[in-house]
Amino acid sequence: MKSTKYKKLIEEILNKQNGMILSNNLTEKKIPRIYLSRMVKNGELEKIGRGIYITPDTWEDDMFILQTMFSKAIFSHETALFLHGMTDVTPSRLSVTVPNNYGLGKLSEQNVRIRTSIKSQYRVGITEKETSFGRKVKVYDVEKTLCDIVKKSANCDIRFINNAFREYINSGNYNLHKLNDYAGVLKVKQAIKKYLSVLL
Repeated sequence: MKSTKYKKLIEEILNKQNGMILSNNLTEKKIPRIYLSRMVKNGELEKIGRGIYITPDTWEDDMFILQTMFSKAIFSHETALFLHGMTDVTPSRLSVTVPNNYGLGKLSEQNVRIRTSIKSQYRVGITEKETSFGRKVKVYDVEKTLCDIVKKSANCDIRFINNAFREYINSGNYNLHKLNDYAGVLKVKQAIKKYLSVLL
């Protein structure tokens, strides 16, 4: 029976995605979306956002949900450092960067700190990291994040910046060539040199 086949496919997706499923996942597998509505009605799933569903025993993954709703929002600044394991302070608000021509609309209604960037800088250093719940999200790499936090417009505490650079150098996993390239593109070479001069 088709219904049994579809249910099995949905369960496979839920297992693979740690208890979360998107309506787009069903479209990709050619499964009628009515099955999501039925599972919600039966208490097998909970709808937590537009096209986003989780099983009742699954914790909500705020980072993944936010980026699913706003795909242009790249995790940056304090949130990026947290995702890279360079700070043990959990951000009180998620920080994201979007292109400066992006219509903020509903994103501005979320409890997030929004920075904007010109397109040429927005695209620099985008990578992926897993959230605490094991789901991949787009985030700026460490070198781009260091460039971002030294900008005056970032309004980051100097102690926070010093600690981030210290963690970067002490990790032994640093790439000064990439950092210098990014600093040139983002026009923060002098600021980067200032923080590195104390540590190198």
